[in-house]
Amino acid sequence: MATIKNVQRQIRRIEGFDVHFVYEGPGPTSGRDVRDDRSGIPSYHYVRAAADKLTVGTWIETRFKATFPGFDVVALDAKGHPVSGRAKLATLRNTYRDR
Repeated sequence: MATIKNVQRQIRRIEGFDVHFVYEGPGPTSGRDVRDDRSGIPSYHYVRAAADKLTVGTWIETRFKATFPGFDVVALDAKGHPVSGRAKLATLRNTYRDR
């Protein structure tokens, strides 16, 4: 089992963008940050990046939530700003290339 920080690094290395874990709702912790040192979660098991044509929302539903139930995620652009679920992964990844 891995820590949140290690999984965030795995996702960055494979998918090409940063993410931030938050707790999924409902409840008092809904939307709150998950500590980076939290352990006991599975590793990110994908070895290839998702297709550029997918939206961030589709990636969250098909890859992230399927692997990490009970958590939600915020995809971040290269400046650390949250990205809309309607944005294409290609657009998000390009923000990192333009740096």
